[in-house]
Amino acid sequence: MIKRSVKKLINNLGINKIIFFLVLFLIPILSNAQNDIITSPIKPLNKLIKYSNATIVNNLPYDGILYGYIDTDREKIKEYLAFDTFYVELKDFDSIQVYSEYVRDGQNIVNQKYFLKVEENQRFEFLPIPIKELINGEIRINHKIIYDYYGEKLYSIMISDDVDPDRIIVSATSESLPFIDIIKIDNSDMYQINLKNEDEFEKNITQEMRSTWNGKIVIPIGVELIDPFIPEPKVPLPYSLVKEEEKKPRKKSKKNN
Repeated sequence: MIKRSVKKLINNLGINKIIFFLVLFLIPILSNAQNDIITSPIKPLNKLIKYSNATIVNNLPYDGILYGYIDTDREKIKEYLAFDTFYVELKDFDSIQVYSEYVRDGQNIVNQKYFLKVEENQRFEFLPIPIKELINGEIRINHKIIYDYYGEKLYSIMISDDVDPDRIIVSATSESLPFIDIIKIDNSDMYQINLKNEDEFEKNITQEMRSTWNGKIVIPIGVELIDPFIPEPKVPLPYSLVKEEEKKPRKKSKKNN
């Protein structure tokens, strides 16, 4: 009977020790989790980039205010609710600041020291893919085969952007507008530039082109690329389709009899 009691006591002490060590192990983990919430009151769900939109989660059970900074100038962006998920426009802010006031453990707390940097918006990149080699911005074709290009692809442009390639606008220049169509390829970052169909092309040919049709003809097929969300100039691609001059056959010289 005594042996059983002693054995039971030892077993109980063993369980208590296990519980004790588990508590010691969990205390710093729980403490770190609480500190993470305190030091990270919000969580962006995408990269913070100038001239883009961001989705942000409020980690705290308290309302708050989000401010944007340009140097030392502060602008109120949005008020948000406890555990809210909200959307903001980052404009050209250098950073954003969280501000919240709440009571925790009987103490009034003002949280205004949490800042997040907003990254610079990188210029979009593009890659032209012509049907034939571009030489000084020109696609050169034989005068006899220009009719084969009516309604056909002249070149493509692949676009990449750190925010969203779909927001880059590709438009014809004023010179090329009568001669090309721009087609956005579905589910891709690719644009295709086609020569207009025969009826539209023939209708838009200038009188000067008609009068020199058998000679060298330069047809504008260029485009302009622009990101409408950032204050940067358009990127011009001043390409041309060049119809080579028709070569007249040489006359055979008469041999003297």
